[in-house]
Amino acid sequence: CIGNGFNDIAMSDVCDLSVCVMGAEGCCAALLSHCHVAVPSITDALDLLLRPDRLRATLRTCVPACFFGDPWHTDRILKIRKEGGPPWACSAV
Repeated sequence: CIGNGFNDIAMSDVCDLSVCVMGAEGCCAALLSHCHVAVPSITDALDLLLRPDRLRATLRTCVPACFFGDPWHTDRILKIRKEGGPPWACSAV
């Protein structure tokens, strides 16, 4: 999912990939901690989906949720990896 507002937090929590678009008007600061990736514009967000290698490179450096003591996100990451995962699945776990 792609969003930039407070109303996008719940959606970001259930998505396998969530992207925060900061844009010229900014974004909800609370949303940043619920997203996997933050980008400056909607075109950059869509470009990540069109070019999976860029997204894979971005997520390769992500910190696993288990470091933050969040078992729900850790379980989701492990499930995605176990199932073979999409091309952008985080490899840091």
